[in-house]
Amino acid sequence: MNRIHELIKDVYTQLGAGRREKAYQVALAYALNSNGMTASTEVSNAVYYYDVHVATAFIDILTETHVFEIKYVRKLTDIHREQCQAYMRDKERDGILINFGTNPPEIEELSYTNDGINE
Repeated sequence: MNRIHELIKDVYTQLGAGRREKAYQVALAYALNSNGMTASTEVSNAVYYYDVHVATAFIDILTETHVFEIKYVRKLTDIHREQCQAYMRDKERDGILINFGTNPPEIEELSYTNDGINE
């Protein structure tokens, strides 16, 4: 996990503050892929109500082990955590919530288990 934290900090160092979330997303995916982790961006995630497809959400970055949710806000809130946790449940993976709106970037690791999500 330390390597992922280093890559997140490097992305912030290289891009600096004030960019759109998309710039951090693409740069981080590139960094992850360059370091041997297969990372895809804007991964479509179908949302169902019973058996009815009601929406499609898009996951910022998805790897074999993690869901990455990227924000550029003054402070992360429970709403941001809940969004990341919804993707985690859908994909049954741990989550990394990142806020590039602070220096250094806020990084929260969220753990997924079959029993639920642990912070």
